[in-house]
Amino acid sequence: MKAELSSQLDDCADELQKIKKRIDRDKFDDMVVFLQRYAIIKACGTIESVTKNMIADHVDAGAGTELQNYISVNLRDSSANPKSGKIVAILNEFSSEWRAAFEAKLSSHSNEKGSLNSLVQLRNDFAHGRSPSATINTIIQYYYDSIVIVKLVEETLEGK
Repeated sequence: MKAELSSQLDDCADELQKIKKRIDRDKFDDMVVFLQRYAIIKACGTIESVTKNMIADHVDAGAGTELQNYISVNLRDSSANPKSGKIVAILNEFSSEWRAAFEAKLSSHSNEKGSLNSLVQLRNDFAHGRSPSATINTIIQYYYDSIVIVKLVEETLEGK
């Protein structure tokens, strides 16, 4: 994984910890709900961005300009919830072997897969006018579990 993508994951983790400290100081502060919603968006958006860019970086390395443009428009700049099934579909667009390898890895990480899908569901709930009801601790746990899935994507791309 490129250093900038790894840095994005670390920066988000740091930010989530800062939010947690703020919430822990005063759980009854009016800002808690807003901070939790921001944490959901930040965590899910970071996982989405890192996953898409990691796949795009791997695919367009050494590719011609036309393919790089296609990947930019259809992967990097696209909006795609990072649910496990969507990741499987993206990998399958490039290689059925990647899809199969990722699905095999994913089969032994059902808790992490569930956390990723729950994080995406929280984001979707908020985006569609519903009030997500997750604590900052749950959001952080979902985020760290989702990083495990990102690392499985990385292993898949590297053929490990």
